[in-house]
Amino acid sequence: MDIKMGDRSYDEEADAVKQARQREKDERSTTAKHGFRIVGVVIKDNKGNVIANLAKKCNDLSIDKVPDQIKEFLKCNEREDINMEAAVYYLEKLKEIRGILLRSSTRGVIGSSIFFALSNTDNKYDMKLIDFAHVFPLPEGQRDTGYLKGLEALIEIFEGIVAPERRLGKSKGEGMGDDKLAGGHADSFRFLPDGILMKAGKKGEIEFFEEFSKSDGKYYLEMLLLRPYIPELYGIALEDGRQWIKMRNVNHGLSNVSFMDIKMGDKSYSPDDPPEKVKNQIERAKMTTSFEYGFRITGVTVRDDKGNIEYKLIKQYGQITIKTVVDIIKKFMMCNGRADVNREAIEYYVRKMKEILSLIESKITRCMIASSLFFVLSNTCLLYTSDAADERSSVDLGGRRISKKKK
Repeated sequence: MDIKMGDRSYDEEADAVKQARQREKDERSTTAKHGFRIVGVVIKDNKGNVIANLAKKCNDLSIDKVPDQIKEFLKCNEREDINMEAAVYYLEKLKEIRGILLRSSTRGVIGSSIFFALSNTDNKYDMKLIDFAHVFPLPEGQRDTGYLKGLEALIEIFEGIVAPERRLGKSKGEGMGDDKLAGGHADSFRFLPDGILMKAGKKGEIEFFEEFSKSDGKYYLEMLLLRPYIPELYGIALEDGRQWIKMRNVNHGLSNVSFMDIKMGDKSYSPDDPPEKVKNQIERAKMTTSFEYGFRITGVTVRDDKGNIEYKLIKQYGQITIKTVVDIIKKFMMCNGRADVNREAIEYYVRKMKEILSLIESKITRCMIASSLFFVLSNTCLLYTSDAADERSSVDLGGRRISKKKK
């Protein structure tokens, strides 16, 4: 399967006639709006005979038909079901490419393709980037947004194939019990059995997450840069008169996992909050490490090697000093009965925080208020991760960068 990437297939140096012709083709296909189009698919039966050869017919394929076409490809060689192993492989590779382009790409490309190969007969699959005849330098700090738009669309399609239930409607879930909640309000969370976390969203947070679906939005590139550090999103649902943000639950499937919620920033109020609220929030911040150091631990749950909670802390205003923070983090790093701190996990967390700091200092133009870093760790199965969460509100900084000075 050959998928042409980018939201245009013409070079700006091409003559006006060719540009007009290619622009019309892009608008007719999924290229202009979605950043990609399938240009060819060859499917063989279990004897190697070609049973489908869709070369140019795919140019007029609408976006709602693309998932079905990809599913047919994944069922080649007369396989009855989708090769889920191959689908997951393609999905992870697409995400890797997205990460590389977001971090370090200095060039754009027109007319390049992603080539998918699959044999269900011997369960072999591969994916390669091809066609680099039209490569051009990008201005400093910019990224190839047309190519990235296509990657985002393909990733969403493959995620829908790999986990279709995450895209579907209403599903009842249990509330977030104390054993599943690091901080926050229990009635604002729903924990679904299929690995989905539903969080009741406020206006600012809903608007923030809606930015992820706007490929033509003002903050599109910033959203793409932040995406690797935020749990996978599955849309906004309206249930019981409330708007719920559906996202991946990073704790799913781990009964003995420990987690820690650290609220970032030296203030937790918005510029448009009433004076009385601002005054109260400042006083509360002075009772914690937020005011002086720009963060505070709002919740920690530490489990032993059998999955029982051996230590739990939620919103201890005025009781956690910068000295006790170290002891709390050490206790977290020694979860599951470990005799020493997990230094491998510490190095991972430090690397991720440095990446986020670099983004905020150089790329992000908005201030994030009351946002958290969520740390997950299991010393039993050596799993650790951290995600940004809780975007309560964001403010346009007009290109200015703000970073907290170290004390």
